[in-house]
Amino acid sequence: LALVVALTALAALLVALRTAEEVDAPAAARVLARRQSGNPFAGAPMYVNPSYGVSLRSSIATAEGGVRQALEAMMDEPSAYWLDVKTKIEGEGTGTMEGILADAAARSRPQLVTFIVYDLPNRDCHAKASNGEICCTYLPNGRCDYMATGSCETGLAEYKTEYIDRIVKVLQDYDGKVPIVVVIEPDSL
Repeated sequence: LALVVALTALAALLVALRTAEEVDAPAAARVLARRQSGNPFAGAPMYVNPSYGVSLRSSIATAEGGVRQALEAMMDEPSAYWLDVKTKIEGEGTGTMEGILADAAARSRPQLVTFIVYDLPNRDCHAKASNGEICCTYLPNGRCDYMATGSCETGLAEYKTEYIDRIVKVLQDYDGKVPIVVVIEPDSL
């Protein structure tokens, strides 16, 4: 029975991965292996974001010795893309979730993309060390009122409608086209 289930799943994957004239059997096998192992990273080619390389180049330009070598070695390493502000969700180019997914989908072999969802209300709002833009209660100057009492209904509603719902829409647009891993708010746990 397990073999029948595995073969049925493989057949479904082969149909789903069929292009106009060919089937990429090794890709189907990798997808099946990831699903069976529960490890989305198993055997997946990982996406290297070109915008990360641009950021590294500015640091490399001023670095020396071992630091410079380490930064240069990181140029071709995959990394997660942090969705820490709403402006990083939609748009063209590899500075947005949507642009990254379009770039990954355009590769001859779609690459696994990892995103970090990171914009909880009242988290580091307007801090210098990290981003954060959604408040439970806003002060007249637009900053978070950390002293306000009560619930965070307004902030959570903004988080859902202006952040999470937009992420979900982009993810739905690329469902089945690009392997995607989303990590939710690692600091909030």
